[in-house]
Amino acid sequence: MSRKNFVSKTLAGLTEAIKQAVFAERYARLPGLLQGLDPRGKIITFLALLIATAIT
Repeated sequence: MSRKNFVSKTLAGLTEAIKQAVFAERYARLPGLLQGLDPRGKIITFLALLIATAIT
């Protein structure tokens, strides 16, 4: 009985992981506000905002 339960839970977990991966991939491909910007610019802006927040 416990082996069937283990296999069932394992398969359910794998199925859920695959669903989450497909879901994440689908939304990662959508055009977004920050996706068109250069990653270096986003990092510099983030660090500048972080420093400005720490100073105030």
